Amino acid sequence: THTICGPTEITAEFVTAGEQVVYLKPTSKWKGDKPTFAVHVWNNGGDATAQDIPMTAIDCNGDYYTATIPAGFHSMVFYRKSTDGTTVWNKTADLDIPVNTTNNCYTITSTGSKEPFSAAEGSWTTYTPPTYDITINAPESGTISVTIDGKTTNVTTEAVTIEDVALNTEMTVAFTPDAGYKVGKAIIQVGN
Repeated sequence: THTICGPTEITAEFVTAGEQVVYLKPTSKWKGDKPTFAVHVWNNGGDATAQDIPMTAIDCNGDYYTATIPAGFHSMVFYRKSTDGTTVWNKTADLDIPVNTTNNCYTITSTGSKEPFSAAEGSWTTYTPPTYDITINAPESGTISVTIDGKTTNVTTEAVTIEDVALNTEMTVAFTPDAGYKVGKAIIQVGN
């Protein structure tokens, strides 16, 4: 069994009433230099409960990141931080934390700068999980079988593309050589 973007775990995220899941879609420039991302949250008035919440990549290419913001916070900024997470390289302007599941993904549209400092700009949209195409190249002497969501595709003579497979979909791959052959090498390349 193999999973798009690596091994798959089946999980559900239940959040306490008032918690909010947010997503970040950084630009390619924001993804440069192997940064970490975080959400800095606080209550209006700048009280001592402010905190940084690390964000986690949710796809192979690092196109989307997510974090769960605890209940009770009202304001936030997204941070682009050093690889070790100790230095803020860039950040957005102050943002209101979204209060529903729509407009929960902040897409960076301009990167801002460190010196002189200017905040990165962006806009809120609704997060939709990405889909991917899977190309199965035909083997010379055998069959490659790929099973996704109970449907098996057998490839023997020409390449086949399975379109719009959702992120983290589990798939099973079987390599069956023709009589007199054996599997010499099998490659499953995930991501770019």
